[in-house]
Amino acid sequence: MQRRMVVGWVLIIIGVLILLHQLNVFSINRAASFALASIFLGLVLFFRGLYHPLHKGILSGSFFLFLGLAIGAMRLQLLYPNDSIALAAILISLGLAHLVYFVFVKTKSSNLIFGLVMIACGAGLFLYAYDFLSYWDLKSIIHQYWPVLIILTGLSILIDGLIKKWMVKKQKKIQTT
Repeated sequence: MQRRMVVGWVLIIIGVLILLHQLNVFSINRAASFALASIFLGLVLFFRGLYHPLHKGILSGSFFLFLGLAIGAMRLQLLYPNDSIALAAILISLGLAHLVYFVFVKTKSSNLIFGLVMIACGAGLFLYAYDFLSYWDLKSIIHQYWPVLIILTGLSILIDGLIKKWMVKKQKKIQTT
């Protein structure tokens, strides 16, 4: 029943987009097709993941959804379409997807930390692409603060170990009662 609802909503969205194209509200070219396909795939995977007991599909669905939105923003010229912006959009989409996944599956802090790191890297590229940071400033920041990645990786490993230990202890307590 739930899958039918997802398919129904996806078909409605596709129909509305095609209708808008037919009415010349916007034209669908290769970039728009890729953006729409990415959004469509993202929605399907995301909603399938919502209904899956282990939330499988939410990470990839979120990534494709955010990536499709970023490509659409570039196509609508809300973002300047160049290589730096595209790479920044991919990094931020990946980071946001990991944050969304962490919201649903709180047992892996590595998703939270990886998401924050990817968003920070993407934001740095955005600032560079829009001339808020010079190349030398960005290089200096990376050179100065790259050990933070090592610290965050170690921290996520420790937190994941504590969460796993807590989950095992919780399972044993449930089994004994």
